[in-house]
Amino acid sequence: MSMNVTQKLIQSHLLHGDIKPSEEIRIRISQTLSQYTTGTLVMLELEALGLDRSVVIDDPAHTAVDARAHVIFYCMSA
Repeated sequence: MSMNVTQKLIQSHLLHGDIKPSEEIRIRISQTLSQYTTGTLVMLELEALGLDRSVVIDDPAHTAVDARAHVIFYCMSA
């Protein structure tokens, strides 16, 4: 039986387990989205997990009045 797009994506990032309904798996996360008010908490948790590097892109279409305020932040955990 062929896999759908979601199954293929999960399979390509699978670290542990089998892709079966109700089975627990572990995957490698390559990208996430965070909401404005919870993004800080997410970054603190990622730092606590010992993540070597993460990138946060501030989208001016959602957070700034002036498009020139577009900034890319590189957050490095110590």
